Amino acid sequence: LDTPMLGGGGVSGDSGDDVSDVSGGSSDVSGSIIGVKEEEPYSMVSLGGGPGFDYVGAALAASFSSYTSSSTTPTIKATILDYEEGWGDLVTAMANSTSQILHNNNNHHQHSNQQTKTTTTTTPNENENNPPLQCTWGGKCDITKSIHDESNTAVLALVDTARLWTCQYCVAENANSLRDSDFVFWRELFRRAPAGCLFVLSEVHPRVWPEFYRSIEGMMEDCGSSGYNMAVGFNKNGRQMLLRKSSRLMDGGEDGEDGEKVVGSGVLISDKDRRLVEKFDELGRYHERKIQSGWQRQAPKGRGGDD
Repeated sequence: LDTPMLGGGGVSGDSGDDVSDVSGGSSDVSGSIIGVKEEEPYSMVSLGGGPGFDYVGAALAASFSSYTSSSTTPTIKATILDYEEGWGDLVTAMANSTSQILHNNNNHHQHSNQQTKTTTTTTPNENENNPPLQCTWGGKCDITKSIHDESNTAVLALVDTARLWTCQYCVAENANSLRDSDFVFWRELFRRAPAGCLFVLSEVHPRVWPEFYRSIEGMMEDCGSSGYNMAVGFNKNGRQMLLRKSSRLMDGGEDGEDGEKVVGSGVLISDKDRRLVEKFDELGRYHERKIQSGWQRQAPKGRGGDD
């Protein structure tokens, strides 16, 4: 399960990793879910999310919190989107398996016996506070195109209500297309999302983040005096980037808390995370120098042979 920021009890890449607290009073996603009003479903969207591991992480975090908190955890309503539409059936299977394993009382599970040709229905109900879980396949998305593009119809339908957006390992593989599009998808998504919305992005290497960060600075400058801040933070190994959109009234003025300062127009980033951006930038330049000097990644060797 490679969703450490959602399923690991906090927004950290590895156990014990430090991470900036940009989630609004709680440095873990489960804490932000607990803070939602009981009657409101907590809507999350997973971009490039097939077969649904981000949902599994959120479901684990919310279910754990339901055992340890006196507050009632709201319904978790996840929508999985992906460029590859073949993930649909697997997302449904993942949702059913997650509910069954967590003994979620919001789902009825049917088990068919092929020998006796009978079907039995089980309704687990072990924990009355266990959050109702919903996970659906939402269809196609394309993070290299505008949210108003036909391929992003599902994104546009969710942008005003989603509280959490995750994107795992899709930025680097689309880096050239994102650059050519001037990050239009993310610019429009960040601009349209409501205050309080969280964004969690994961990548295998942090050298992709500086350019992404600069696109956020440019977006906030374009927005001018829109009244919104975008807080930016990283875990220490750089594999995760966490963003939170907030109104400047929520942040108490022009400066954030805990040493976060407004950079440019409405970007909140701590001194520690600013230094990380500079470090990631240097890693990117080092990688470029290696490529220019003729370095090539070695092809993996076949198992059991020398070829």
